[in-house]
Amino acid sequence: MPLVFFNAAQLVAWELHLTHRSAQVFQTTGCHGVAEGSALALAAQLGDGTARLLIERQKSAQVTFALATSPAAGR
Repeated sequence: MPLVFFNAAQLVAWELHLTHRSAQVFQTTGCHGVAEGSALALAAQLGDGTARLLIERQKSAQVTFALATSPAAGR
């Protein structure tokens, strides 16, 4: 599986869809949510341009995770 990166501007586009917004993350990255924003951005990129969260942000000491989906392009 390829590693995909998004810049802050690409993640900011998904801020209205975030379930959690972090001021500390914003100070560091320029966006309010990296896990959910990245999940949504990648789902939209791989699908039809829309996306929704399947699993909201989950956080542990080692990892922060979110899962999103999008209808397949052309379906």
